[in-house]
Amino acid sequence: MVSRKIITHLLSLVLITIILLIFHYPILLNADFFLQFDEVGQAGFAINLFRGDPVPFYYPAENAFTYTGTQQSLFAIPFYWLIGISALAYKLPAILCSSFHIWTTCWISGKINPKAPFVVGLLMLFCSPALWFLVTHNWHNATILFLGNLILLFFVECYSSRKLLPLKVFFL
Repeated sequence: MVSRKIITHLLSLVLITIILLIFHYPILLNADFFLQFDEVGQAGFAINLFRGDPVPFYYPAENAFTYTGTQQSLFAIPFYWLIGISALAYKLPAILCSSFHIWTTCWISGKINPKAPFVVGLLMLFCSPALWFLVTHNWHNATILFLGNLILLFFVECYSSRKLLPLKVFFL
């Protein structure tokens, strides 16, 4: 039973990721053209990290990006290893974080109402143009939304069952 749930969740995550990749294929195909000004500086910083620079928690002051942390640059490094240094490799973590966000939102809605995840997933895949724009940009939005969903999921788990409560409260 548990393995069936795990396989179902993994398949749904893969399906969501494939759908996002297909829908955003024109933007990903022309990733160099759709690279925003913040992403250019952050991608350059990620390239330096990829080439061996030390890993700080915030961008250095000379790049004028000290207002954000560096985790989206760190998420891009495995894609640099896989497909090489390119704008596409920098944009793929945003797609992946967005698919994790959609998947965890469907999971949370399934905890509340077992019939809701399919409708919620469709509504999130066919969302407004503003959210559609954010899916392909490697900013902190998708990461923050995914981590917020994880916190909400731990809260729902703590609220709904007392099994392994100390561990769930620790992760919350």
